Amino acid sequence: GVVVFNITQQFKAGQTNQITPTQLENNSNILYGGILIIIYANNTQNTNIIINEGADLLNPESSGLTTNDYTIAYSNYENIKSGDAVLYTISAAADKTDGSKIIFNDKEYQSLADNYDSTSKISIVESNIDNLVNGTNTVSLQSINDNLFAMGTILVVTYPATPNIVVDNVDVTASKGD
Repeated sequence: GVVVFNITQQFKAGQTNQITPTQLENNSNILYGGILIIIYANNTQNTNIIINEGADLLNPESSGLTTNDYTIAYSNYENIKSGDAVLYTISAAADKTDGSKIIFNDKEYQSLADNYDSTSKISIVESNIDNLVNGTNTVSLQSINDNLFAMGTILVVTYPATPNIVVDNVDVTASKGD
């Protein structure tokens, strides 16, 4: 699964920050790289940032008991008001470009392997979403032929600014010129 820590006090703005996972003795767990999400206030745009930290190991290759039709992780985003949307998808070990799909409301966008870093084994894919709807939106992360770890999705929805116009009463005096 996913482990979440609040490291606000340890974070050093403007400097290199490093996450060092340490495997304990007699522990056979696989430690994938970590991600650090920093959210800054933006007073010029009305933006909702929704984080789905659900994680799932997707592996259609190993036992033969599962096919790629069933190796899908879902993220539901509910009560969404439509606007300009960007989806960030985070995964580990997704290294086959034709091995996975990112699907938003039944429309295929990219592969989880897009932007894969072979050193950290992490992939963070940014997709501009053009089919966001009011209400419930569903993200499907599907492994076709890749053993990968879906680590979560982040949906960022920005709404157009509504101009706020205030008009005071104006008194006009007309005079006839000389």
